[in-house]
Amino acid sequence: MASNDFILALRKHIEEDESITEAKLVLAREAAAYARSIAPVDEGDYRDGIQVANRGASGVGVEFSDWKSHIIEWGAEGNKPEYAVIARTAEHFRNS
Repeated sequence: MASNDFILALRKHIEEDESITEAKLVLAREAAAYARSIAPVDEGDYRDGIQVANRGASGVGVEFSDWKSHIIEWGAEGNKPEYAVIARTAEHFRNS
């Protein structure tokens, strides 16, 4: 039971610590900028739909809001797409 209490306290600290949230925002901004830099551009809607999103008090992520995002990332009919911006961005930051 004590280890469960520790995990809950640690989660609460992570959620409430502003410096951790700021660090997550910095990384999310870098990831969004990188994703926009490698995004295919036709009219610009897909690229411009890549934004940092806040989720709850401390949740941070990169949102791909354009309707074409799924097709660009995963292709049509399950084919591996040429661009795969989300996967390439994750790989870039995994290897950094």
